[in-house]
Amino acid sequence: MLDTWISYLDDAVVLKLSVVYTSSYTLTVVVWHATRFKRKQIVNLMQKVKEISSSPSEKVMNYLVLIICSLPVICSIIVVTVNGRYEKSNYYLYGYDLGNGFAKYFFMNAKAIIHHMIHPTYTNIVALFYISLCLRCTACIKYLNRKATACSLELFAPTFQHNILRKRAKIHDFLLKLQDIFSLPIFFILVANIMTWSSITGWFLVKRWNETAFLWKVESMYCGISSVLCVVSILWVAGSVRVALNTFKETFHQKTHQRLLYFNTWEELFLKIDLYNEPDFVFSGCNIVSFRRSSILALIGTLFTYTMLIMSVN
Repeated sequence: MLDTWISYLDDAVVLKLSVVYTSSYTLTVVVWHATRFKRKQIVNLMQKVKEISSSPSEKVMNYLVLIICSLPVICSIIVVTVNGRYEKSNYYLYGYDLGNGFAKYFFMNAKAIIHHMIHPTYTNIVALFYISLCLRCTACIKYLNRKATACSLELFAPTFQHNILRKRAKIHDFLLKLQDIFSLPIFFILVANIMTWSSITGWFLVKRWNETAFLWKVESMYCGISSVLCVVSILWVAGSVRVALNTFKETFHQKTHQRLLYFNTWEELFLKIDLYNEPDFVFSGCNIVSFRRSSILALIGTLFTYTMLIMSVN
């Protein structure tokens, strides 16, 4: 993919877009260092996650990991197979003629696989791990909400309230640790994918689809779709945690309010007050971007705005 950008560097607009695109690889290195720096905290987090019930979507996550890891190999085979049909294949070998067809195929394939494994595969795996933990927390909060909803007013006594709030407190503590560990990596994953998405969008705003090489069509579709799905999935799933917490808070409020009206349980209000005084939890990236579902449309608008701005700057 980078080779395609380099071959068009004589175009000023493409040069700007190539700088944006290559910056996404730099941010991938930052993500790797950030996750490596907090590897001990991640190990402790994985021990804590055993206390939270598994999510029904974990089997789907296992299949997604397999798909994410296999796509670079499939895409690389397509790219190398098409490249091998043309004399231009020596360009992708940096001018060296290996002579042996198998050696040329092996080198180009290894280069393409490593290229795709760095970005977007590595960032997608980190994002998927983060998403799976968010889904597990969301599923557990929804379970507590269903349990509170199904409980009758007579059984919704202080003992029941205390037990359900204690379970919620464990989830909240886990969410705080998750935010502390992945705030920086997920933020840079979002920025890297937005840069990739922006550069590909900018390319097809200045270059027609019919004029674009087949190799670039394949790789731009792979990286473009991957970037869009990664950004949307992170914002949607991380935002669902806040929605689930607010739904639980509202359910708890309704139950305690009904008990107050029917049984005059003034002594139970301290649990309700403590829950409502707790600030709303929202995932964020370095306290710069809040991970809300409403942020998806805002990012789409920002993407096209800055893409056009970069292309218009002399």
